[in-house]
Amino acid sequence: MPGIRAASLVVLLSAAIVAPQAALPAERWAASEAEAVAVLPQAEAGREGLTARLSCAAQDWTLALSVAPGAPALPAAGQATLAIDGNRQPARSAAAGGGLDIAVPHAALEPLKAGLRLAVELAPESEPLAVFSLRGSRRAITAVEERCTPRVLPGYNRLVFTPYSSYLNLARTLRAEDMRAFRAATNGQPRIAAAMHHAGAERLLFVELCGSSWYYGETGCSIAAFHATDAQAGDPAAWRVVLESEGGALYLDPAPSGSGLPDIVMMAERGPPETQRWHWSGAAYAPDEDHDEMAAD
Repeated sequence: MPGIRAASLVVLLSAAIVAPQAALPAERWAASEAEAVAVLPQAEAGREGLTARLSCAAQDWTLALSVAPGAPALPAAGQATLAIDGNRQPARSAAAGGGLDIAVPHAALEPLKAGLRLAVELAPESEPLAVFSLRGSRRAITAVEERCTPRVLPGYNRLVFTPYSSYLNLARTLRAEDMRAFRAATNGQPRIAAAMHHAGAERLLFVELCGSSWYYGETGCSIAAFHATDAQAGDPAAWRVVLESEGGALYLDPAPSGSGLPDIVMMAERGPPETQRWHWSGAAYAPDEDHDEMAAD
């Protein structure tokens, strides 16, 4: 039957064309749909069988290099350099399960998004370990950023804001003027959430407003802390604002030094791990200059 033979020939030819295309290596970065991971394309130059993944966990970024079974082994860990279109970023590296994990500094993320080529160098070798195209890197890295888990501050209590707090009506009263100003400037309604902390006979009520980043700055949020004693708590007029700041992840020091009220530490949820600490002065919270720091990246 000529018609059936012709149809079969078309199917076979189609399969012959499609199969080699499916076997071709990826030519651009691809982000996982479920994890904070991006898979790099096959290396343009370097060792055969080398694969690379960029991942993020707790805002720490890792470029993991591995080799297929039977492929030449990776050299021992050493000082790595990420050379992005001539922009060279030093990075720490460590052996990991037969492969190599490179700690990617936050300063390298924007160049990785905007660049054309990434060369991974490992001292003392003179030639790059591998060279990767950065095609599609901006979309893939942005997707990883959105899925990356927030960083943690060991030994501190994370303050959890909720829009369902039983203190939300009090929070609305205390920040009523701020909410009116937001509506007048943006013609929108800010989102509000609250968190209460009890310290003996004293209370701290934290109120977070979030909305336009044009209005609130880069984080898109504003945080205010109010103080009152248990005896005053029923009177909204007795609550005094003792701290105002942009948004961020707030932590309470469980072992404050002497005052009875905890020190407050804010850590940026994304980007470089900057921290700021406030100490209770007896009347309000003031920056503790001796403890403000930026963690090493």
